[in-house]
Amino acid sequence: MRAEGLSSRPLKHFLVSRPAKFRSANVEAAATVQSMALEHDVRHVLVDLPRGFEALLRQCSSPRGALDSAVRMGLLRWSESVVRAYEPIVSCAYRLAREGVKVVCYLEAEELERERGLAARIAQLVLRASIKRVDDRDLEDWLQALDEYGSGGQRLVDRVVYLLRAIEGSTAIILTGLEGLWLAREIRSRGLEVAVRVVGTPYLRSPLEVMIIKRSRGELTADELRGLISEYVDYVRNYVLKYEDLEEAHKKWALERAPWLRELLPFEGLSEESYGLNL
Repeated sequence: MRAEGLSSRPLKHFLVSRPAKFRSANVEAAATVQSMALEHDVRHVLVDLPRGFEALLRQCSSPRGALDSAVRMGLLRWSESVVRAYEPIVSCAYRLAREGVKVVCYLEAEELERERGLAARIAQLVLRASIKRVDDRDLEDWLQALDEYGSGGQRLVDRVVYLLRAIEGSTAIILTGLEGLWLAREIRSRGLEVAVRVVGTPYLRSPLEVMIIKRSRGELTADELRGLISEYVDYVRNYVLKYEDLEEAHKKWALERAPWLRELLPFEGLSEESYGLNL
């Protein structure tokens, strides 16, 4: 029990960041979350799945059943590739929930729908850039889309901080995408303490991700934008559209761009079973 009148340091939370649409990264993230939950006696885990998914974790008899139900209900409107990539995360959440950990899915439906709309706009811009020269009007359209990507970040911070404050007195694990380092800085600026673990690396950011980051920092020049648009058109046309699995497409692209990454990639023989995940 804390002594009367003595101040204590803020409770530390943990944030696990990874490339969220890659199955291999989610396998590692799931194992990391399970290990942290056991080591630190964590009672709350915030997962980057749509709000309402928690009910399916309780109602369905298997992790895959929860995913299939979410797709049928329209709660998850992702490609099959991304749904499959999330299986390890859902399996981890399913197990933790049955071990008494409170799993909270924090993505808002409105935000997911906004991201879907943005992805459709980017696809239209890519198509336009693939059949005509990118002019100043096109650059303005790209910049507007990039700014909209950045606008959702503050709402994410507000939601996560609200949830962390609601469970004051208990340690939580937050599972995020590659925005994790930025999110952790924002959480700390609100007076909460959080430690970060990044998994699923090394990871070479796609041209679109580079555009979003540089634009958010005010570092994106017109010439850089033109070059990155050209690179992204090549990325989509020659990699994403040629492979059914986004992770495979990205890995092919990354290794051609930076062959030295091959020496840093995790051993490919590792499987879900190696991490003790039953998917």
